[in-house]
This record gives sequence, structure tokens and C-alpha cells, in this order.
Amino acid sequence: MMKAVFRTICVFLLVLCVSPLRAETITHNFQAKNAAREITFSNSNKTGTIGDTVYTCSGDKAKFGADEFYKTTIALNLTNSGEVITSPVLEGLSEVTINCLVTYGYNSSKFEIYISTDGTSWTLLSGREGSRFSDGSFSPTNEGIQYIYDNIPKGDYFLKMKNNSSAKFSIFQIDYTTDPSSCACLQVVSQ
Repeated sequence: MMKAVFRTICVFLLVLCVSPLRAETITHNFQAKNAAREITFSNSNKTGTIGDTVYTCSGDKAKFGADEFYKTTIALNLTNSGEVITSPVLEGLSEVTINCLVTYGYNSSKFEIYISTDGTSWTLLSGREGSRFSDGSFSPTNEGIQYIYDNIPKGDYFLKMKNNSSAKFSIFQIDYTTDPSSCACLQVVSQ
């Protein structure tokens, strides 16, 4: 009897431990986070903090502020070539989607995104353009675009975004997909 109870408890605990872990998408819409007072700015708006995520801008004009096109939305602005935004380690990262306004007619290969496991050695990701979008408010000198990086090997990564052109980029939303199922939380050991 005691063995049966012990077995039942073990099976129940095993079911609880391996309950489906699902990919989660974390959205950082900077305008919405600012309105909800969930983002703080420091270092002359070169640093923005949302929970545990700290975005750090480097370059002359790279910073949080009104978008470079309409001045109506809080965005991460990369306005010159060589400007960079970095984030701390994002755990279980498997996909990144970046929504931004950009100078019309830009060369999309000039917006680069990198990952790193140590914050020092960086690997350039290949991504794809998602939809270009317009809601009628975009002028002929700029457009909205989405970059999708969905080929990231699941892992814990620092993230770096870089402008390598004279185009202006105003990033207003970043979506991170994390997948905790890649963790080895429960290991079966034979005896």
C-alpha cells in the first residue's frame, strides 16, 4: 500500500514538474511602457530600464526620445551610422522582432542585429524583413518596417542593434520570444 501511495505521489510530482513550458513573447512598446510608468530613463536618455532589461545607447545622438519622424511616440533612436543599442542577457531567447520607423528608400542590410553569450564576442544574425506598414500617416520620406530574427539558436544572449547607414531608425517596439523548454530542469539519471 505504501509503495502505491509513494508511486502515485511521484507520478503526480513528475506531471507537475514537466507541465508544458511554452514560448512566451515579451513586448517592449516604449510609448506604452512610458505611459504606464514602467520605464525609467537616465544618463541623458541614453539608458532605459524596463524591469530587469536595461537598454544602453552609444553614439552621439543615439537615445530614447520622441521618434525622429513625427515626434509623437517614444522610441529608441539611432540617427547616425555606427550608433548602437545593447541589452543585458535575455534568457531562453529564440526570436526577436523589431518594429521601427525608418528613412524611406534605405538599404535594409544596413540595420544589423548581433547576439553574444559573453557581451564581448558578437555574432551577426541574418534576419528578414517582415511587413512594411503604413496607416496613411507615413509621409513619402519614411515608412514603417518590421525586422524578424527567428533563426536564433535558443539560449541566453546579450543583444546589440546597430545602424550602419545614414538612415534614421526609430525603434518603437521590440518583441522577444523566449522558450523555457530549452532548459534542462529535470534530468533523468539511471542507476
